[in-house]
Amino acid sequence: PTDMWIRDPASIIVQNPMIGGKKSYFVEIPKDLRFFIKNKGKYPNGDVDKKLYLEIKKAMPDFVRKIQAGDERILLENPLVIQSRTITAESYPIPFMFPALESLKHKRNLRRMDYSIASRVITAIMLVRLGNDEYPLTEDNEDQLEAIKQKMKWRETSTSKDMERIFQLFGNHTLEIDWVFPDTDSLLDDNKYKNVNQDISIALGFPKILVTGETERTQTSDAEIATISPLNTMERLRESIFPIVNKIIDTIVVENKLGGSPDVQFKPINLLATSAFVDGLVELYNSGNLSRESYDAAFGFDLHEELEKRAVEKEMIDALGIDEFAPVPFSAKPGETTAPAKPKAKPKAKPKKPSGGK
Repeated sequence: PTDMWIRDPASIIVQNPMIGGKKSYFVEIPKDLRFFIKNKGKYPNGDVDKKLYLEIKKAMPDFVRKIQAGDERILLENPLVIQSRTITAESYPIPFMFPALESLKHKRNLRRMDYSIASRVITAIMLVRLGNDEYPLTEDNEDQLEAIKQKMKWRETSTSKDMERIFQLFGNHTLEIDWVFPDTDSLLDDNKYKNVNQDISIALGFPKILVTGETERTQTSDAEIATISPLNTMERLRESIFPIVNKIIDTIVVENKLGGSPDVQFKPINLLATSAFVDGLVELYNSGNLSRESYDAAFGFDLHEELEKRAVEKEMIDALGIDEFAPVPFSAKPGETTAPAKPKAKPKAKPKKPSGGK
């Protein structure tokens, strides 16, 4: 096949078996697709695509015939289904995120609380008080409060571009302006997400060190140990995909009349620490148990490209007459297999005896 697609799980209807243990799988055809087929290539908005309709009719004539007959659900014959674990007497498998559902709902409610507090902070209340217990505001002085209201309304409706950043009001000594804000301590405190994030991470089976690269406490986790659970999950997913891969391979063998069927296998998943992985590669290469191509590929290089580059470099070095490698102290010259011997120190001359001495 040149391409593949995965059906929307929400469109799959699972029916428990009446006899035996084999379930029946139905696919619910979307309303737009039924309209497209019944109207022979016409979309609900009026667009027309006859070419696509003819391709569908040629590839799946039985499917088109059933849709035109009025069927809304079609039984899948020999379906290739990948599903997680199921509970006894339940039609549908347990969703992957089901263990974390309650924690996700709780986190969503915390987010809503933060948004509500933030919106109230934006629309803060300005409380203007004129008068106090000692100097109360009487009916004769109510015009002062009305004057302050007019000043504020004028500022809101003014179209002047050169408006001061400080709002100037004039009043007597009893005028007091306060801003009323909601409590923002819970909004600024991010510790409320700590426990719920930990619950979500545990429910999904992903340790924190794999998600963020850090642990809750220093030296309390190991990346290699933390990958045991996700590694088993990935291995199980591989096993679930095997029937589909084998089905495709068998179809290719039959359609092309090839002899035999190949053995399909996945490469092992190597999740090791970087230092341990590099040390292992070096040890395998030095012992002759790893090819140059695999050695280069492990570090992101292509062996054929590197060999071609080395050949070009060697031609340039020979043409320019320079050393292939940069010289270092006591290094061998090009063509020599051993380093030159170090110069020996001259022996010190022995002192001569005085003449006539015994």
